Amino acid sequence: MVGRYKTSVKYWNICNEPYIYKGDCYNGPIDTLHLYLRISSEVIKDEDDSAKVVAPDIPQLVNSWEVADGDTVLSNPDSIWGEILDNGGANYIDVISVHQYDNATPSQVFQNLDSLKTLLNNHGAGDKPVWITETGENTDSGLQHQAQWYRGFCEEMLEDTILDKVFFFALKWGILNANWSHRPAYDTLKEWILPPAAPTGLSDTVKAYPPDPDWVIIWIDWDANSESDLEGYKVYHKLHSQSQFSLEATTTNTYYYEKVHVDSTHDYYVTAYDEAGSESDPSDTITVIAKLKASPFVFAWSGTEFVMDNSILPASEIVSGVNADYYKFETLEEQNNEYLLQIIESGSHHTYLDQARLLAVDHPEDEELSIGTTSDGEIIAYEETASPISCKDNHGIDWLDSVKTVGDGYYSSEDGDWLDLDFGEVDEEEQVIIVGTWMAAKSALHVQIQEDDEWEDVGIIYPRAMYSTTLVNLSEFDFDGKVRIYCEGNAVIDYVALAESETEDITIRECPLKRAIHSEESSVKQELLNIDEDYAEIMPGDTVTLAFTPIGKRHDHVRDFVLVSTGYYEHIKGTGGTMSAGSEVLSSTFELCGGYPNPLNSETQIKFAIPEEAQVNLGIYDVTGRLVKNLVNKNMEAGYHTITWQPKGLASGIYFAKLKVHADLGSDSYADTKKLILLR
Repeated sequence: MVGRYKTSVKYWNICNEPYIYKGDCYNGPIDTLHLYLRISSEVIKDEDDSAKVVAPDIPQLVNSWEVADGDTVLSNPDSIWGEILDNGGANYIDVISVHQYDNATPSQVFQNLDSLKTLLNNHGAGDKPVWITETGENTDSGLQHQAQWYRGFCEEMLEDTILDKVFFFALKWGILNANWSHRPAYDTLKEWILPPAAPTGLSDTVKAYPPDPDWVIIWIDWDANSESDLEGYKVYHKLHSQSQFSLEATTTNTYYYEKVHVDSTHDYYVTAYDEAGSESDPSDTITVIAKLKASPFVFAWSGTEFVMDNSILPASEIVSGVNADYYKFETLEEQNNEYLLQIIESGSHHTYLDQARLLAVDHPEDEELSIGTTSDGEIIAYEETASPISCKDNHGIDWLDSVKTVGDGYYSSEDGDWLDLDFGEVDEEEQVIIVGTWMAAKSALHVQIQEDDEWEDVGIIYPRAMYSTTLVNLSEFDFDGKVRIYCEGNAVIDYVALAESETEDITIRECPLKRAIHSEESSVKQELLNIDEDYAEIMPGDTVTLAFTPIGKRHDHVRDFVLVSTGYYEHIKGTGGTMSAGSEVLSSTFELCGGYPNPLNSETQIKFAIPEEAQVNLGIYDVTGRLVKNLVNKNMEAGYHTITWQPKGLASGIYFAKLKVHADLGSDSYADTKKLILLR
């Protein structure tokens, strides 16, 4: 027991009223009692040398400290007190404990405590604190009476300089609930109740909120506390511009999320509290900028600009090592006989990209025909045929209306939750499940059907940062219309439907990779041609621009695109083992990361890093060397910084971002230039 509770218990009360009420409590030999006390103390100290031993809980009755027959007064050196002290009890008892009942007046208590003090002094233990560890009557009226009496007694006692070592610990009888929080002893009393440790490991994730692009979801999580009497956590929040935190939520989970406006900045900290109501110190505060900071994002050329499409390599949130990701684009337009994509790391990840392929999927034009992919790379032409007739989670809650229509509500899972769906009778051709989802935190969805009364995986879906659909092909299984979606982690399920795989003539061909340019102005085409563990590495702020050569298609066909990206990403940890969007990564070197998107249309974000506080100058120059915009000219703190440039009134062409960092003596300690391409 000591080993189990050593982190949450500071004081150990190891004895209760020996020699009292004859057989009801211990009344054996005094040397055996002494042995029990000493061994218990040694066990406690071995586990936690900072713990305090409280003993022996002798009760005070009016004017004596009663022992076996009630005839031994405190002043008698042969009393149980004397015998415990004679046996060296002061060496292993840290706090002398007594029991006090309400048939003694304050003056009588003073007299007896004075006698106890004398006895302790005679045994060299006069500096030991004395606690009243039990008081009151075990009835409602007795409690009320005792609490009122105790308030006055507390005040009178604290004024007595002789008894400055006497404390009160009356939790057992509920005295802490009495209305005396203004008394000086109250703060001392609270200190004896060891509060939980402050939560650690706070981290944040910003996720898309597909129903409305003006909003995002901020997700905060932290490590679980280990206290046995932990009740829950409190989340405190303020806008970054505000000065005062306020309580945002109370939860028993180790995470919290809320919907906020894009580009707003928020501060959070978390406390833990226990069953007694004691609250921990605050955790470290994290600052979160409400911008999407998920896995690397792919941007597709729309005909006028690069538009954010979705995240790639989502399995990296769950699966370690290289994985292949198949993603069907929502839109991609040809530009100057090229298909242009950008892969941008705007968050806090280090991406290792091994291969990038663009597949053109051509098929006859049909409004009811759609193209989708499974997680393992199968490309399927399908037509939706049915919605579920029932949908309930593992708690029995009905979610049918939420998953039948995209955007009309959604189901948000906890780790280990599931949805059971029933499609009723199904045709043999209806063998494709469509799941529309997005990621609230790292997660995987296990699509399962029953085989031999056991739910077995038939497909795994890794949700992306923004809404997307993934298919699960059931043609190889005995599907009876019932399916379970088991949630590993926290995900959002917005849509589930049944579809029929069409035998339409679809053609899948690869568009050759023409070039791949890293924002560090280097070609990474060779790294992306083959799966060979020769990676193109993408750090926060980096962009890789991909150009693919179009291939011909039939005039009566339409084209969809699937990007196949092979690789993985890792979360970058900042100081203290956590990463926040506000602090980002602390750099050990100077670095100008370039702009993204690049090429740009309406704006680009230029990120740079400085390892120490310094004077920074960042400007935009045209090809003649003329300064067209001074973005920064001031002293800045160490870390990564992001500056937005909006090229208003400028013509298309090539521009340069030039960074100069000045040391204390005014010389250029660092300078670098990055090329930017403006396309109108």
